[in-house]
Amino acid sequence: MGRLGRALTSRDEHALAQLYDSTSRIVYGLALRIQGDPSAAEDITMEVYLQVWRTNRLTVALRIAATTLRPSRTYLGAQFRRLKARLGAPIAIKAMAAKLARLVYRMLRYGMQFVDQGAEFYEARHRQREINSLKRKATNLGFQIMEAPAA
Repeated sequence: MGRLGRALTSRDEHALAQLYDSTSRIVYGLALRIQGDPSAAEDITMEVYLQVWRTNRLTVALRIAATTLRPSRTYLGAQFRRLKARLGAPIAIKAMAAKLARLVYRMLRYGMQFVDQGAEFYEARHRQREINSLKRKATNLGFQIMEAPAA
């Protein structure tokens, strides 16, 4: 995307059209999967390209997309909310924008599909990681953890 990036920097409308034609389906699809609402996905898609045109910086567009994750009941939404609670909004937005960039890159480069596993999957996975971490800490302190039988 070197030539395309330089063309966008020089405000070439044909370059923006080329970028839109080659990536809009992916951006819209990702926004639709995150939001679940076609109208909101269209708005986000247009805002992404508007920001690219105004600022020539994809990072701004990705940060806008990352902020829309907060209310979504998706894997990415659950991850964003956990990061926001632990690290604060600015760092969570930056981290999720980077994650979105990696997802878009893989979709473009390798033709991979984005499959949302849902917020419940993320929460269960996070809970299992917390349990494993607590078990390791207890073992390091010389304790043995026994799981309570299910009632």
